[in-house]
Amino acid sequence: MAAPQFDELDIYVWEGKADIHERVARCMASFDAEVIRADGASNIAARAPSRIAVAVISVSVIDSAAGLGPPTESLQGMPVVWVASASRERTTTSYPPEYLHILPHDFTGAELRTLVTKLVRQLRAQVTTADKPGELIAHSDAMRGLIEETRAFADCDHNVLIRGETGAGKERIAQELHRGHGRYGKGPFVAVNCGAIPDGLFESLFFGHAKGSFTGAVHAHRGYFEQATGGTLFLDEVGDLPRYQQVKLLRVIEDNAVTRLGASVPVKLDFRLVAATNRDLRQMVDSGEFRADLFYRLAVIELYLPSLEERGMVDKIDLAPVSRTPL
Repeated sequence: MAAPQFDELDIYVWEGKADIHERVARCMASFDAEVIRADGASNIAARAPSRIAVAVISVSVIDSAAGLGPPTESLQGMPVVWVASASRERTTTSYPPEYLHILPHDFTGAELRTLVTKLVRQLRAQVTTADKPGELIAHSDAMRGLIEETRAFADCDHNVLIRGETGAGKERIAQELHRGHGRYGKGPFVAVNCGAIPDGLFESLFFGHAKGSFTGAVHAHRGYFEQATGGTLFLDEVGDLPRYQQVKLLRVIEDNAVTRLGASVPVKLDFRLVAATNRDLRQMVDSGEFRADLFYRLAVIELYLPSLEERGMVDKIDLAPVSRTPL
């Protein structure tokens, strides 16, 4: 039987003292999935949320993973397969209930592939059956005006900059812009938190890399730019990008193309760019912290998201007819 082709699957391997990364890569080679070495929490925290992902983690890194929360069956939205060194003859009382998916240190390729296949199918079923977001509904004049603007600009191809406080709902507005576009709304919505990009990983995460471009690059990887092709790329907290990364972003916007690390042939891009920030980019331009040319590229259309105080106590944004959650 042909192996499943999980071309949108990332497997993050945090091996600690277990020395399992290369073994996982060999076992999953026939799946055409990307196996990524996660040497710390930053690699996992910076993962692309639009891609299906599974984590394979040695129990030897539990103390190092404390910053990501307690051991659990999911981590940063990924189901976790814990690799333990205990014998196969273990009872269910030997492990806490949060260690839901466990493989022994001497796991076989068949055991790993069976468990990963099960988890991926569960993840894809969740995506397929998830409720689709409903219309935005607001009660204050300020929010009604914003929603009218959002819908008016939704079907244009121009870049949009959303300004607003942290936690005010900028990503919800970006999703409304995405859903309202006749062409890009049918493609992926790739959301990236620019404030959580670890130093040294910007190029790999945004540009992608070719197979064999560096140690551990077992498969070619599409960066955020390529992942968003045909849809919307949402750059949250874009004001947190340092200047040396700003110029790289500007170049991609100007060329509508990207070249993966280790490759020589550029890949043409076609996506709608929506950025958001809680900072005053105009002031940052004046102080030299933010490039003026990038600012004017991003802010072709500007939308301001009122703060919770400006909306008033009775205001809220409803995202689905049956779920009226205030932002």
